[in-house]
Amino acid sequence: MKILYFVNISSFFNSHFLTLALRAKEEGYDIHLLVGDEDKKEEYESLGINYHAIPLTRDGTKLFSEIKAIYYIRNKILDIKPDILHCFTIKPILYAGLSNLFSKSNRSLNVYSVTGLGSASLSESFKGKLFWFFLLSLYKLAFIQKNTVGVFENEDDKLTFIKDKVLLDKNSFLVNGAGIDTKKYVPNENKLNSTNKEVLLVARMLKDKGIREFIEAAEILYKRKSNCKMSLVGDIDPENISSLSLNEINEAVKEGYVVYLGYQSDILSLYQNADVACLPSYREGLPKSLIEAASCGLPIITTDVPGCRQMVDNGKNGILVEVKNSLALANSIEFLLNNTDLLIDMGNNSRKIAVEKFDYKHVLNSFMNIYRIAKK
Repeated sequence: MKILYFVNISSFFNSHFLTLALRAKEEGYDIHLLVGDEDKKEEYESLGINYHAIPLTRDGTKLFSEIKAIYYIRNKILDIKPDILHCFTIKPILYAGLSNLFSKSNRSLNVYSVTGLGSASLSESFKGKLFWFFLLSLYKLAFIQKNTVGVFENEDDKLTFIKDKVLLDKNSFLVNGAGIDTKKYVPNENKLNSTNKEVLLVARMLKDKGIREFIEAAEILYKRKSNCKMSLVGDIDPENISSLSLNEINEAVKEGYVVYLGYQSDILSLYQNADVACLPSYREGLPKSLIEAASCGLPIITTDVPGCRQMVDNGKNGILVEVKNSLALANSIEFLLNNTDLLIDMGNNSRKIAVEKFDYKHVLNSFMNIYRIAKK
């Protein structure tokens, strides 16, 4: 049995779903990876994964290049003849779906993981809503084949696709993200108590991640002379129209509102030395950063939106705040940091939730059960 995984970039697959591929390999599957770069080729081939790099851009603005990519994808799928094709994120799903319309193969199952609906689903403008309608139409084409199932990370996204008749309920599954090694991401039992508590946000520096609201909340707390450290960790993404500029971040740093650490590879130690995890995002699939934080025993402050609300039992392991409300965010941070016993209790509850819901053994078993449909 062959599985072909299809992703945009290898770094995403490496951080989220490599463990899934290795588990499938242990189950006896022959693993192939179709990806838009060669960054991990040597490393993955040493793991016994067949690596296929393809010409795939992020923006998709050059029509001829995109048509060429779809044609290339079609030929690769026909050549590999996978029993299972598993695609992650918007572009791989849509391009694989379109390529399937113009080909026939012996593949028994298409698994399309919708890891979030993206910025397009959030737009309130006429142009933005029109583009979202266009994307939904493409999704319908991608899911039209009867041997196709959808995997979602939260109930809201799943219900959106069912309501808009992209797919049927019987063909949709919920899986708790990508999973995490809860034996690696553990609380720091030796962390020193400090009066200067740290609130940590780990994400790309995008408006949709609530970075501006975090900075505005940091400014409010700074002017209140609250004794806390507001830290940002993550890349600037100049290719994303939602990205903040480095100048905007540096201005907040210069004013003393936030600390900006940029991209960091050792997220574990950052969480183990922080006190609260924060992500005031506008919408998520299921944020891996908050799963990691929960596993490290941190209370969570996040927004009451799809994907984020799934991470918090409000008042038990964290606090949900209104989206795009910097004042509510600042007040919640201040309240939690001023109530040490509650902060500790919420952190302990986060750890329990992570172990019970997000550990690899649960998540990977969910994917294996979906794959077994192909064997029926």
